[in-house]
Amino acid sequence: MRGVLWLWLFLLVRDSETTEPTRRELSAVAQQAQQADDECFWDSPQVAETSSSCAFSALQRSSGSFSKAAAASAELQNTEEAASASDSLRLYQWNPHWQCFYESRHRRCREQSKALLNRGLRNMQIDFANVIELVDPSYRPPGGFQMLKATCNSKENALLIYDSSKWKPSNKGGSRVSGCITRKDRAFNVQVFESVRGSPLSQVVVVGAHYPHYINVPRLRDSLAQVMHSTGVKNVIFIGDTNQENGDSMDVARALGMPMAHSIRSSPLFVSCCHKVNDGFVWKFDRIITNFGRMTDAGVFEVPSWAAPSMHRAVHAKIQLS
Repeated sequence: MRGVLWLWLFLLVRDSETTEPTRRELSAVAQQAQQADDECFWDSPQVAETSSSCAFSALQRSSGSFSKAAAASAELQNTEEAASASDSLRLYQWNPHWQCFYESRHRRCREQSKALLNRGLRNMQIDFANVIELVDPSYRPPGGFQMLKATCNSKENALLIYDSSKWKPSNKGGSRVSGCITRKDRAFNVQVFESVRGSPLSQVVVVGAHYPHYINVPRLRDSLAQVMHSTGVKNVIFIGDTNQENGDSMDVARALGMPMAHSIRSSPLFVSCCHKVNDGFVWKFDRIITNFGRMTDAGVFEVPSWAAPSMHRAVHAKIQLS
């Protein structure tokens, strides 16, 4: 990733209309590039492209030395992305785990994780995110985003965060169910959303969930069936920490009762669990599954240096609609 960023900086300096920077100016830009790397922390080769984009955004925020050519290029890129945004969905799953917010010795984790999440939502232009066990009542999503919450106990919740400039929760009867998969534990949200921006996908059911360590979840399955029956919406997005030590995403979809479960699209089975616990990162728990569209991109993010024990790696995916 750093090599890509250095190449970009070299081309920017060469092609800009400004005079040749002094050695001190180059040193300042290099320092900002390093800060951008640290801010994004995404060093996994599986997410190199996304990492470079994040570093570009972070560097742009921290530096006022961009040339007119660079600003014009960024504006063009943003315009193109906005034009194609309605044709795709960007989805995000993360379980930072309750230790990050519940234990006072992890204060840095608590504050940094909230800031990191909000940067990611904006920079990646996320449509829907499922965030598990962010048990800090002071948390608010960034401007332009809203959230629905299900809480089961003081250490267990599920936040379904959405881009309110693109989507709104349906107000039709039976369009929402939230609760706990088990008694006072394992939170979930099931919600029908409607497009407010002319997406090819006018309505969709989004399921955000935190599974127990078994695949059959009658309460969640019945809730999804109830919402689909009440609204007639059959396009489903599942975003969750499945806690499945065996089996693939098709098994999850079938047990959940997703329509067309035999032909689902799923993020790869990334090793996402868990930081500094037992054997470390060995489990492929966090999944993004849909029964429509084409999954054209997916990745997993490394945990930052300040992560508390049990934090998961975040998973993201892009669904092309047309």
